[in-house]
Amino acid sequence: MALMHLPTFERGTLPEPFDPADLKIFDALRDNGRMSGREIAERSGISEANVSRRLAKLVDDGALRVLGFVPPAMMGLHAQGLLLLRCKGDPGPSAARLAQEPHVHWCGTAFGAFDIIVYFAVPTPGDVVSMVDRMLGSDANLNSVMIAPILEVWSPQASRHSGPVVPKSDLPTPHAFDAVDRGMIRRLQHDGRASFADLADAAGISATSAADRFRRLQAAGIIQIIALPDPIRLGNLVQGTACLRVHGSLRTVMDGVANLGKSGWILSAGGPFGVIADLFVRDEAELNAWRAAVGQVPGVSGVEICLHRSVHRQDYAWDFVDAEPAGK
Repeated sequence: MALMHLPTFERGTLPEPFDPADLKIFDALRDNGRMSGREIAERSGISEANVSRRLAKLVDDGALRVLGFVPPAMMGLHAQGLLLLRCKGDPGPSAARLAQEPHVHWCGTAFGAFDIIVYFAVPTPGDVVSMVDRMLGSDANLNSVMIAPILEVWSPQASRHSGPVVPKSDLPTPHAFDAVDRGMIRRLQHDGRASFADLADAAGISATSAADRFRRLQAAGIIQIIALPDPIRLGNLVQGTACLRVHGSLRTVMDGVANLGKSGWILSAGGPFGVIADLFVRDEAELNAWRAAVGQVPGVSGVEICLHRSVHRQDYAWDFVDAEPAGK
């Protein structure tokens, strides 16, 4: 769920931050992930050739990803949530194995209240039980699991100091996707800027038909093309997950967290933590300031912050409920 990248202390040498020209390209793609090179050039004042060169390098370096996002519920995945796990020993091997689970889309290790954090999307609550039983039954290193079912997902407006933007989810109903839709969506989940010719190949139709079909999917709110920058390149050297205990209105707390900035997504959840948010800050001082501020949000009664240590899987490529999922 969260776009959690490899933290500073797992990387070694820090990558170069985005320069002003890179930021202009990101700002354009944040508004429209499929904006053409010519449109980006006109908006940014950078030559079209330079836009093309820079964008290709950002993508090749993993500094920027542009992906298609479809709300999981539209694909029949109605049970989404986080697994917050504690381990008896080194969490790394367990996290690497959990990342291979077919319905896991983010998995990483952390320092703090929990050793491993997992985001999943499955068809039904019964599938959650089966998944957890399988995980716990096959790994003696897993000591305990807390399940935080996701109730609602909000996302504040993106900023250069926040993480990724995931569209707000209003519990959409499953959509009737035909074979053409499925082929295009699967391609876009991995490359949101895939050409219409590439989409046509993936769906078995003409490029003109692919363009028309894509525009219909986008206009219907089924797919959104999102630009996902590397937080480190934005200067956010500290990344984590904040778990908030809430004694008041969940939505009031979600609004309050959104107003603080620094989060790319915020969710309400079942269990002891009513609101959970990702966190992207520049340094320890900014982390401390955010923690103090969130503690003053009306309705927040406690805060647990898990700092991200390493990431073993992170994608938005969930498959259709009636398709056989493929692990990674």
